Amino acid sequence: MGIYVYERRALDLLPPSGPFQFPELVLALVQAGEHVTPFRTDAIWYDIGTLGEYERAMQDLHDRPEQFAA
Repeated sequence: MGIYVYERRALDLLPPSGPFQFPELVLALVQAGEHVTPFRTDAIWYDIGTLGEYERAMQDLHDRPEQFAA
C-alpha cells in the first residue's frame, strides 16, 4: 500500500512541467525544512504501476485470498 499525504504548500515545490518523482519531492521537502515522516508497516506491498507487479499481485490474491481479507 502507499498513501502520500501532503500539506498544500508541498505543491509549491513541484516544477511547472515535466516529471517529478516521489523521491525528488521528499528531498525537496527536506531541503525546504519541512517535516517528512514515514509510517512503517509489515503489510504486503506491490508497485502495481508495473505490469509484472500487477500480475504478481493478482496471482497472490488468487492463491492466498486470506492474506488480503479486511
